[in-house]
Amino acid sequence: MFRAVAPIENIRRAFLDHIRDINADRERPRFYNTLTTKCTTMIYAHTTMNPGHVPLSWKILLTGYAPE
Repeated sequence: MFRAVAPIENIRRAFLDHIRDINADRERPRFYNTLTTKCTTMIYAHTTMNPGHVPLSWKILLTGYAPE
């Protein structure tokens, strides 16, 4: 729905970080927090290791406002 434009290396870093997180959950499951752990917040968390990432905004927590 929202096309991301980023250098391929940034996309690769975020994807691999996401895969590491999935594998860690398989080994050691954790509780799901509906306020801080959802699709939007996890995508944001996996992109923070990239230079020039988007700053944290309240719109990330209240995902209905994310398109704004």
